[in-house]
Amino acid sequence: MRRIPQVTWVFDEGKIIETSAYQATQEWLDEACSSPGIWVLLGEPGVGKTFGATHYALRNRIPYITPPPDRDLTVRRWLRYLAVHLAPDHNPNDDPYYLLCDWAESQPLTRVIIDEAVRLRRPCLDALRDLHDRYPVTIVLIGTSELERKLQHYDTIVHRVCGVWRVPPLNTKDIEALYEVPRDVAATIYSRTGGNYRHLALLIDRLQRVPTTAITTGLVNTLADRYILGRPSKNGKEE
Repeated sequence: MRRIPQVTWVFDEGKIIETSAYQATQEWLDEACSSPGIWVLLGEPGVGKTFGATHYALRNRIPYITPPPDRDLTVRRWLRYLAVHLAPDHNPNDDPYYLLCDWAESQPLTRVIIDEAVRLRRPCLDALRDLHDRYPVTIVLIGTSELERKLQHYDTIVHRVCGVWRVPPLNTKDIEALYEVPRDVAATIYSRTGGNYRHLALLIDRLQRVPTTAITTGLVNTLADRYILGRPSKNGKEE
């Protein structure tokens, strides 16, 4: 079981939480976690979905679980995995499904956030769906577009999804505020990174080694050619 990670960025977290993408994601999580249902948080790697979700979970004391990377994860093992985290004081000999039922009945609204949900096979997802059908449980599933494609083939799940949020990448205004660079430089950084944090980290690490006055659009393009694999398109995805 993965505990809520203490996410570390090379960025100023105080500035990150002021970005439009972070604020919009927090507002959506507020809506999702205030009512029962199955909700889906999507985003390509590097857009900050885990950063935003873990911050929200920590601030609101919501269980945050990541399934193990086990291709043969059975329903019983998955339920036991959930029970260990959600009902830590249980008797290990008890049936994990009934332990989860007790957990779901323990308060008016029970909530759980599940990252890397694409690792769950259909029987494991159906177990979550069954809990959702029986109790006022809020389940937030996090993943990339691969999770979206997977859920679309599971008719018992897709018709129960209450809402979907696609975490947007940073925009030029966000980058300008994060790094205090001129607008033309921020626009070039955006065009070469697509507002993706992982690409930004590669680029900003190099830019921080030169004086601020020496940072130009030409330098940004030179470093991007050297260190960033792929060319992000306008929507932030690599082409």
